[in-house]
Amino acid sequence: MKKMILSIIVFLMIIVCLSIYQDLKRNTDIKNDDQKKEKINEMKIKIINNEYEIIFLLNNSKASEALYNQLPLELDIENYSHNEKICYPPQPLDTAETPLLQKGSTGTLGYFSPWGNVVMYYGECSSYNGLYVLGEAIKGSEYIKGLSGKVIIEKEN
Repeated sequence: MKKMILSIIVFLMIIVCLSIYQDLKRNTDIKNDDQKKEKINEMKIKIINNEYEIIFLLNNSKASEALYNQLPLELDIENYSHNEKICYPPQPLDTAETPLLQKGSTGTLGYFSPWGNVVMYYGECSSYNGLYVLGEAIKGSEYIKGLSGKVIIEKEN
């Protein structure tokens, strides 16, 4: 009788352990799926010329997606002010649900909707009416100041 009760208890413990294992596995699978979705939605672009390569991680805004969907592009980079380089994508970017720039620094990528230009900052910047944040440089931000002439903007894997 004691062996039978002990066997039942062991059997029930095994069932409970298997149930806990299945829950943990299911939660891990959900977490992994969420991480895969984030990776899929991650938009990176590369700006290159003969000397420099800069990689930006775009935010998940409509404006960033609109820029990303126009790539690849070959554009002229222009100096503007004392802290930024600008270029003009062929199509305007949809700024709905895109965050306004509050404060930026070297490596901030923005979009100035009144003029329709993309802005790369190589110095501090502050908010301005119609200035939106598209992303941040994750590699090569120190090269923004040296950009000039034609650049190629393409999707980065």
